[in-house]
Amino acid sequence: MGIKKKLGLGMASAALGLSLIGGGTFAYFSDQATIHNGFAAGTLDLELGNYPETNWPLNFDLQNIRPGDTFERQFVLKNSGSLAIEDTYMSFSKVSVENTLKTGATDGDFLSALKVSYFVDAGPGQSGDGYLLLNSQDITLKEAIAGDFKDKINPLYLKKDGTLNLTPNGINSGESHRFRVMISFPDTKEPQNKLQGMQAKVNFNLDARQVMGDVYHDQQGPNGTVTGNGKIGDQQTTDSSKKLLGSDKTDNDAWKDTNE
Repeated sequence: MGIKKKLGLGMASAALGLSLIGGGTFAYFSDQATIHNGFAAGTLDLELGNYPETNWPLNFDLQNIRPGDTFERQFVLKNSGSLAIEDTYMSFSKVSVENTLKTGATDGDFLSALKVSYFVDAGPGQSGDGYLLLNSQDITLKEAIAGDFKDKINPLYLKKDGTLNLTPNGINSGESHRFRVMISFPDTKEPQNKLQGMQAKVNFNLDARQVMGDVYHDQQGPNGTVTGNGKIGDQQTTDSSKKLLGSDKTDNDAWKDTNE
């Protein structure tokens, strides 16, 4: 090969190398965009409080009681969260029973002698008679702890499995519900000496559950606060086929997986 051909190939190779280098360094215009999303779960907050503007006690912490005594308490359930509450289950549990005088009486003897003689759902306001939770007969603390409410509680306040539900109509966000309850130690007109000196500690347990929310919010829904989640029956939405769905509402079959 002659020197001219060698030089020609060398120059061609050099030119190719320069073109490759140049091809990897050219500038171009670009732009980016981001969709900013925020997801904040609502809160479920059941607040247990005293009767408004009073220092009345809401619990029973009593000593030196005797047959014939009756004690009333009032308590308020306030929905301080952002989500509506559908159900508020109430259960009773025995913490302890003591018989310091060793009279031979059993735990059941003492718990059967103490009765829930009055239980009223006084509603969201501070006045009105409300609704009686009890039927005509009393419920002993022994029966309440055992969950034996059949035929003793207004059916409106009982789930299908017999669970006591204080709020069958729910509590909207920001609203309150008031209850009145009486515990009595009836005088049976017979000697009850074996119950002297006995002491019982019993808890009233409250378990609030949200309104069931299997609701599709379409593309025309509001941006920001999702309306309706704070109130019972205050939301209409459509599904992807534009078929109208029911509003959020108290669902009598809700929570059946845990309560039936």
